[in-house]
Amino acid sequence: MEARGGFRYTAPDGTPIALSYIANENGFQPTGAHLPTPPPIPPAIQRALAYIAANPNPRYQQYDDGRF
Repeated sequence: MEARGGFRYTAPDGTPIALSYIANENGFQPTGAHLPTPPPIPPAIQRALAYIAANPNPRYQQYDDGRF
């Protein structure tokens, strides 16, 4: 199941606001120019994440639920 929609209005300061959305198995996903977005991931962090993904530590690959 999926729902799509959107709406437009003018904010009290006169800014036009347009929002569109999709709601599906991934949840509610709004989009609009007025919505905040996260900053880009710095290149050094991207490289570190790629390295970690390519070289997993076998020590952390075993499931441990913390029970003794």
